[in-house]
Amino acid sequence: MQATARSLDAPRIRVRSSLAPNKSHGTSRTAGEHARALRGVASQAGSWLLWIVVVGALYFGWTIRDEGYITAESGLGYALGIVGGSLMLLLLLYPLRKRLRSMRRWLHIRHWFRIHMLFGILGPVLVVLHSGFRMGSTNGSVALISMLIVAISGLMGRYFYTKIHHGLYGSRASFEELKLSSEVGMLRVGFMLDFSPALSKRVQSFHAAAMTPSANFLHGILRILLMGLWTRMVYLSISSRLNHALTLEAQRRGWSGKVRNEKGRTAKRHLAGYLATARKVVELNFYERLFSLWHVLHTPLFAMLVITGIGHVVAVHMY
Repeated sequence: MQATARSLDAPRIRVRSSLAPNKSHGTSRTAGEHARALRGVASQAGSWLLWIVVVGALYFGWTIRDEGYITAESGLGYALGIVGGSLMLLLLLYPLRKRLRSMRRWLHIRHWFRIHMLFGILGPVLVVLHSGFRMGSTNGSVALISMLIVAISGLMGRYFYTKIHHGLYGSRASFEELKLSSEVGMLRVGFMLDFSPALSKRVQSFHAAAMTPSANFLHGILRILLMGLWTRMVYLSISSRLNHALTLEAQRRGWSGKVRNEKGRTAKRHLAGYLATARKVVELNFYERLFSLWHVLHTPLFAMLVITGIGHVVAVHMY
């Protein structure tokens, strides 16, 4: 009887983590939290503004591509090519900043990353406007195609980056910390469902399956695509059976309907939190591997861009 009571009133297990906000001081926020929130809003607004400008510039360039206002050989079109190509070369500053000790005093690394992201967007846009949306000569076509491949690869890397960090400019998420949080959540839910061995075993089985590494890359993709559906089905399955189990337990212990409903809501809230954390663990593990693979592929692509770009500039000015 006492064991059952303890299981339904589960102990509070706390994990100090940067992955979840600390609610020990209620809903009040410190000045630092307000500042971080404002920076996040400003960053989001800046991103939207940048994309509006980029899309607008590309649309305007497309509408006047046959008017002769921008030509690659001279004037504004030539300048766009020089500036765009220079921005693409300046992308090398970010990896150099991470590796050269002499550059470590030049701004914080997060500012270099912002500059890297900005140049990685503006450079290709200016080069496309420079080309007039045309392929042109053979060396120019090769350079343009190489740039577009690198730009697409960069956008993919940006997406993978956000999946393993707290936002685009946040700190990197810790897989071990997140996994520990998931295990604590599983234990908490297990304590609360201890009065129903079948439900507790269901949670443990899900945890064991979710924490098992993917057999291969295709399996990893399928897990990511189906993880949301899987966690939802687990939640619905346990929730429906939990209501029945709580009803029987309430009758056995003489609980009022209010007490039973409160315990049911608490158990479901912890279950939903645990399933969300388990889903993040699976996604983080997959995207960390994908980001590492992307790094290996992106480096030679960028080297190809530099070579073809320099070749195009040399060919244009020599011939």
